[in-house]
Amino acid sequence: MMKRGIELLVNGLLREVYVAPTETLLFCLRERLGLMGVKEGCGDGECGACTVLIDGEPHHACLTLVGEAEGRSITTIEGLAADGRLHPLQKAFIALGAVQCGFCTPGVLMVAKALLDRNPHPTEAEIRQAIAGNLCRCTGYAKIVEAIQAAAEDTIPDTPLSGLGESIARRDALEKVTGGALFGADVSRPNQLWGALVRSSVPHARILSIDASTALALPGVAGVVTGQELPPDLFYGVDMYDQQVLARDKVRHIGEPVAVVAAETPELAHNAAQLVRVEYEELPGIHTLDDALAPDATPVHERLLDYEVGWDAIRYGNVCSETHIDRGDFDKALATCDHVFTHTFETQIIHQTYIEPHASLAEATPDGKVTIWTTNQKPFAVRRYMSNALGWPMTHIRVIGMHIGGGFGGKLELGLEPYCALLAKKTGRPVKMVMSRHEEFIGANPRHASRTTITTGVNDDMRIVCRGGEVQLDTGAFSGNGPTAVGLAMFLVLGPYRLDHVQLAGRALYTNKPSSGSCRGPGGPQAVFAGESQIDIIAREMGWDSLEFRLANIVGEGDIAGAGQRLANVGMRECLEKAAEGIGWNDPKKPDQGRGLACSWWTSGGWATAAQVNLNEDGTVTLVTGAVDIGPGAKFTSMPQMVAEELELSVDQVIISGCDTDSSPYDHGDGGSRMTYNVGMVCKMAAAELRSAIIERAALLCGVAVDELDLIPGAIARRDGGETMLTLSQIAEESRTSRKGPLSGQASFLAEMPHSVEGTYRGLTYPAFLEPSFSAQAAQVRVDKQTGRVEVEKMVAAMDVGRAINPRAVEGQLEGGIAMGLGYGLMEEVKMEDGKVLNPNLLDYKIPTAPDMPEIVTYLVEHPSAGPHGVKGVGEPPASLPGAALANAVADATGLRVFKLPMTAEAVRAALEGIE
Repeated sequence: MMKRGIELLVNGLLREVYVAPTETLLFCLRERLGLMGVKEGCGDGECGACTVLIDGEPHHACLTLVGEAEGRSITTIEGLAADGRLHPLQKAFIALGAVQCGFCTPGVLMVAKALLDRNPHPTEAEIRQAIAGNLCRCTGYAKIVEAIQAAAEDTIPDTPLSGLGESIARRDALEKVTGGALFGADVSRPNQLWGALVRSSVPHARILSIDASTALALPGVAGVVTGQELPPDLFYGVDMYDQQVLARDKVRHIGEPVAVVAAETPELAHNAAQLVRVEYEELPGIHTLDDALAPDATPVHERLLDYEVGWDAIRYGNVCSETHIDRGDFDKALATCDHVFTHTFETQIIHQTYIEPHASLAEATPDGKVTIWTTNQKPFAVRRYMSNALGWPMTHIRVIGMHIGGGFGGKLELGLEPYCALLAKKTGRPVKMVMSRHEEFIGANPRHASRTTITTGVNDDMRIVCRGGEVQLDTGAFSGNGPTAVGLAMFLVLGPYRLDHVQLAGRALYTNKPSSGSCRGPGGPQAVFAGESQIDIIAREMGWDSLEFRLANIVGEGDIAGAGQRLANVGMRECLEKAAEGIGWNDPKKPDQGRGLACSWWTSGGWATAAQVNLNEDGTVTLVTGAVDIGPGAKFTSMPQMVAEELELSVDQVIISGCDTDSSPYDHGDGGSRMTYNVGMVCKMAAAELRSAIIERAALLCGVAVDELDLIPGAIARRDGGETMLTLSQIAEESRTSRKGPLSGQASFLAEMPHSVEGTYRGLTYPAFLEPSFSAQAAQVRVDKQTGRVEVEKMVAAMDVGRAINPRAVEGQLEGGIAMGLGYGLMEEVKMEDGKVLNPNLLDYKIPTAPDMPEIVTYLVEHPSAGPHGVKGVGEPPASLPGAALANAVADATGLRVFKLPMTAEAVRAALEGIE
């Protein structure tokens, strides 16, 4: 296609580019001018990440042809600051915690600037409406709105530079508000190719042949890799090794990768992928849980028992994993109960809907080594998975973790990394790949659909005697983390209640759907919706106040929960009481208004990690960790705060390294609410070791005993008179030339898991919760009985966080989790028919926008744990409770009990018609 030269005025500079007539402004800004602050989240104008200003007005760069911008003034996030000074909006976003993952931030800032330029003093409603087209999955919008208001009113607060328990600014916020933060798709290499996947068009079939000749004949196509070129018996997986990088003999869901193509441009790679011909012999599809359990069901995996697993797995037929928890004597206890309740609940598939799609780039060298830049939450696991799946030595795989534009568990498994690497090796050129939003919906790892049946026995004295039942999760075509998720769901179905008698079974079931995986508290929203809905049903049928019923049965210090774990540092009662108080539990209600409660518990994660803290010549330190950050910010707030506290420094004196598997200490990855507890612990330990090393070296240099010296801000001083002996920079400089060498502290950590009673469980991959946190949420809704619309008026979240190292960041997690939970409860669903996704885009798949969000009130309850400075995991639990709290509020408002999510207006109206 003929290109022509045009001039663009971008950020005040005249730039000349040669472009094709069909080229988008987004592609031109990013790939030709290197303005990577302009992001692509969907390509359809639905997410707002690509927003730029053209003549002062917001435009979606992904929908604007570059020729349309000729002769007009274009402003991107890189041009927002002026004369070396940040714009007030940028300052406010940093100071007020409006930045989390940062991927949506540039687009939001550009829309906010246009708003303030035309309306310097907008109301909150006007702000929310202005940013309605900018999707954010992390923040819940509350702090974004607060920041825009502060910029408009010139009330931007100063932020402290240190101190545990203080709300410091994120260390990565500056680069995110200026467009300098590099995400997966922002990396390019010279002589780069683009890759595209050939994906299965049928849900279940044998592969008869693959013909790539037509694709390879296209000028500019550099190579094709099919599954036949890979080792036939190598597999990978999270819980079970049941997946191959490219399907060889059989496909198990629409969208499964069959081949991968490299070409000179993204469009050519996509077109070539469409030309690869795959011949199939279709097999009967397994599309529902009942299909999977049918006695004559076609097996999704014929070799199920051959797959490698790392636990005592129970598996058969299409049951990927079966799990049991048995404590006490359930049947005998049930027979003694005054009342028995049995109910079944169902939940839908939802997508994590991170705004940044999966993106990776790989470059191979002649010695066989491949370097991969990627958005994955677990860089070290990528190296291990690829080694297992491809048979490559780990020493030949280097993974560099980039900024991640949201993950929520959806980027815990292999994404595009192996495909880029295979093409890079085959072609000898770097290869970049980015998923389209359509591919995200058909080829990523969404939240499991579920069906849960619960039987609970109670006595007239309001005591819960026993609880049992079965949890079924639809794990899709591959196990993913289905076995772990079903075990976690069973713990959460039991709830944070005192139970002496438990009998639960869980099954993760294979179907011919995209493989489900981790999604912000795997198994949590499904189980809490079921368990807490039934608690509310029991209370209403018995005539009890549901708050009092919960308080009469919740766990306290020393109680037994789950599979026999004894609890400590329990803040459950305080959370419930604060949530109820915040919602006005006993206040009069208006017509069609209702209130609902839900409570739960969760783990602080675990898994191994290591860290190093180095003393620099200027007296600062560098924190070297293999951890990445998907948005919550522990790596850029809590961890440097802990290091600074240990070393008497301000947080800006702690330099934070990126993740490179060739040079960073090992870390398991960002997920499982583990970061602040586990990585924070090892950072604190490494800093403590460095502190000791500094004092010892100073004692040697000064010729005094170690116990005579102490560390003070920036120096070493005598303990008695406080006389400064040496500055940290002097000690570091001396160490640089000393035979003893530079100073550093190193540490490794693997948390010891709590005791669980042997014999009470079978098939559990995760038998206890490490330093569990406790949560309660309350919802107030108004239901329009004519339309079925549920208007959420207020949400209250109270969470036992152990200790809030950075309160504003913790509040952001609660607000963002509530937003995701509201979407789960009211609107989100990946709709499928015979294995095909019917709504694979952000137009038809709805997530909450800024105007959808209610007032949110948060309470940080602190019952310190044994973790670093008493912290507990925070990131995942807030998303698990809203669905249940909303369902209970809807029941309070209407008498309607919802047994299936989501509670769309159509579903609620149809149900109301059934009870009218």
